[in-house]
Amino acid sequence: MTNTVDSEMLTEIVSEVLEEAAFIFTETADETLNWNDDVVESTITYEGQENGKLSLAVDNEMARNFAANLLGIEPDDPAAASRSEEAVSEMLNIVCGIFVERWLGKTNHCRLGIPSTKAISIDEELSHFRSAKCNAVLEDEEGKRIDIYVR
Repeated sequence: MTNTVDSEMLTEIVSEVLEEAAFIFTETADETLNWNDDVVESTITYEGQENGKLSLAVDNEMARNFAANLLGIEPDDPAAASRSEEAVSEMLNIVCGIFVERWLGKTNHCRLGIPSTKAISIDEELSHFRSAKCNAVLEDEEGKRIDIYVR
């Protein structure tokens, strides 16, 4: 257990969750990686020993891929598009559960909120990312950006 959040921890957790839950393989990237599409941001609060918000931001195509992989359908299936925000919320929920446990320990007694997910502008996302206490950028095998940040 560590009381310090760092980008390495965030990267490791997101990489593990995306690989195991959505079959998406990632690696560390830097902030210069551009967005390819509009952004979907999901944010969840945690309260207890520590209080804050954890956010996950992906582009629309990645959100559809999350939904497709979780549902076992093709990304071009209309259900993938209609369930994409829900899929980003679910990924963040999994990430946050693991995050608070690794950060604060198994006896942390943090309450997780309900993820709030919405489309936002790239400028708004970058503002959230840059003002975060801790952040990390990942990219998938196709060079798509994935941001995770603690506020």
